[in-house]
Formats: sequence, structure tokens, C-alpha cells
Amino acid sequence: MRRKYGEDMQLVTFHLPKKYVEVLNRLVDEGYFASRAEAIRFAVTLLLKYCREVLEKEISRPWLG
Repeated sequence: MRRKYGEDMQLVTFHLPKKYVEVLNRLVDEGYFASRAEAIRFAVTLLLKYCREVLEKEISRPWLG
């Protein structure tokens, strides 16, 4: 059954190296995440927070809200 997401969610399709997918599957299998999608959303969130901190220091003004 496919989950329904609000309008704030958007489908993004991309390719990952096979090894990355294997590691994602292991994280799910071991219970760290409920799904690969959840793990990827978590990783993207960390990336955006990191980039925000770096850019705010560099240009001294907020971005991404």
C-alpha cells in the first residue's frame, strides 16, 4: 500500500551506487530506520542543516527559511 503524503512532499527519483543501497537496506533491517526513504530524508536533512550553517557563516545572512 502506498502512503499518501501532503502537498509539501514531492517525489524525487535518483540513482545510488549499489553499495549505498546495501548499507541503507542494512540500516532498515537492523531497525535504525523504518524505510530507505526515511533514512534518505534524514540524510538530506542533515546535509541541508550543515550547508545552512556553513553558508550563514560565510555570507552572514540566513537562507532556506
